[in-house]
Amino acid sequence: MMHIGRMLNEMVLHSVCLTEHAKKVGFRRLIEKFRKNMIYNSLDTKRIRKLMKSPGQLRLVQEDDWKIRPTAA
Repeated sequence: MMHIGRMLNEMVLHSVCLTEHAKKVGFRRLIEKFRKNMIYNSLDTKRIRKLMKSPGQLRLVQEDDWKIRPTAA
């Protein structure tokens, strides 16, 4: 559980959209939503296969100055 919590924390720290969502709903609520999704939702294998075929990248952007609102790349 600590590894999952650490992963979520790192994702929130380095993801613009996830950071904004965490600010809006709170980190505790974000974890609750993540937990519920992991327990009650089954994986959509068709969607995952489609995503694996399409080229794409997930990039983490580290901002030097967190006082400035981050912009999406």
